[in-house]
Amino acid sequence: MSYTIYYYILIISLCCNSGFAKTTGTPNALPALSCSLFKAYPGLVQKKHKPSLTRIAHVSLGTFPTPIQKLRVLGAAVGASHLYVKRDDLSGDLFAGNKVRKLEFLFGHALACKAQGVLTQGFAGSNHTCATAVYAKTLGLHCSCLHLPQPPTSYARRNLLLSHLYGADLTIYPTVARRDTGIYEKNRAFKRRTNQPLYFIPSGGSNEIGTLGFVNAMFELKEQIAAGVMPEPEFIYVALGSCATTAGMLLGVKAAGLKAKIIGVCIEPDIPQGAHVEKIKKLFLGANTILHNADSTFKRYELEPDNIIINHDFVGEDYAIISKDAHAAITLMAQTEGINLDGTYTGKACAAMLHDIVKKDLSSNVILFWDSFSPGNYADVINHVDYKDLPPAYHHYFIAQLQDLDQGV
Repeated sequence: MSYTIYYYILIISLCCNSGFAKTTGTPNALPALSCSLFKAYPGLVQKKHKPSLTRIAHVSLGTFPTPIQKLRVLGAAVGASHLYVKRDDLSGDLFAGNKVRKLEFLFGHALACKAQGVLTQGFAGSNHTCATAVYAKTLGLHCSCLHLPQPPTSYARRNLLLSHLYGADLTIYPTVARRDTGIYEKNRAFKRRTNQPLYFIPSGGSNEIGTLGFVNAMFELKEQIAAGVMPEPEFIYVALGSCATTAGMLLGVKAAGLKAKIIGVCIEPDIPQGAHVEKIKKLFLGANTILHNADSTFKRYELEPDNIIINHDFVGEDYAIISKDAHAAITLMAQTEGINLDGTYTGKACAAMLHDIVKKDLSSNVILFWDSFSPGNYADVINHVDYKDLPPAYHHYFIAQLQDLDQGV
C-alpha cells in the first residue's frame, strides 16, 4: 500500500475532520465566556449540562482581546493618518501570534474527542508547530511535530529549542512524500502504545476548525470598534500562508457586518494564486457549514470572487528568505513603533501595506495591519537548552550562518 493511501486512511481515522465535537470532553474543552463569537451566537456554545454533538468546543489559551494600537510615528513617516496595528504578537504569554486563535478551537475539539496526543506539521522553524508543542504540554497532551527543511533563521533556532523544551517529538524529513509516510508511522506507533490515534492538526492549523479562530477574531474586532478603540477599517493587511487566517477573516467580516477588504499578502513564491483562492474558498465554506449546523441563526454567506484579494508582489526569493523589501519594513516598524516583525511572514505583509499606502494613495484610508508574529527570543528559558540534545538532523540550523538580513527575534 502506498504512503498516499496510508495518509488518507490516517486522516479519515482521526476525529478532527468531522468539524464537530463528538463528545462532551473535559471541562477544559468548554468555551470561554469571553469568546466574542460565542457572545454574538450563544447557540454555538457547548453546554456542560446539556451535551450536544453539534456545538463548538473551545479551550482558552491566549490573552484576548489583543490590543489595537495607532501607528502614529510610522503613519506620519509614510503619510497615513489612520494607520493601526492589531497586536496578535501579544496573544499569549507562553507563545503568541495568530496560531493561538486557531489552536483554541483545534485543541478544544481534540479534548472533546478525548485525544491523548496531537500530530502536526510545518517547516523546521514553523511558528505553528512550536505553538502547538507549547500549548499541548500545558494541556497534558503528547505532541509530534513533523518538519520539512527551510533556510536557517534566528526564529527557527528559537522555535526548535522551545519545542524541545516543551517535550515535543521532533522529526524532520527531506521530502513531502517521506513526511507523509512519517504521519502514518507516528500515528501507528502512538496508537500501539495508547490504543488511541493522534489528533491531526494540518500545517498552520489551517482546516475548517482552525478557521473558526479568525471568524472569532473579527467579532472581537467589531467589539473594539464599537468601544471606540479604532474606526472601522477599510483595509486589513495580513500575511497569507496556509490560508485559514484569511479565510476566517473573510467569513468573519461578513458575519460581523464589517466592510473591510482583507488583503492577503502571499509569503511563498512556489504556490500559485489559484491554489490559494481554492483553499480559501474551501475553508470559508467548511467553517461556515460548521457554524450554521451548530446554530442555524448563523447564516450561510457567499464568497464573491472580488472578496479574495491576494498580493503576490512581495513573496521574495523563497520561503524564509528575507527580502530587501521585508527587511526595510521590519526596520522601519522597529525604529518607529518598537514592534518586531519577522522576515518570513509579517515583514512581507508590512512591506506590501507600506507600498500600497504610497503607490495606491491610501493615505486617507483607515488601515489595519494584523501582526501575526510571536516575537521575543525567550532567552530566559532556551539558554538552558543545548541544541545538541535535539535530533542530529536539526543541528544544522544552529551551526549554519544566518542570512545577512536576519535581525533576530
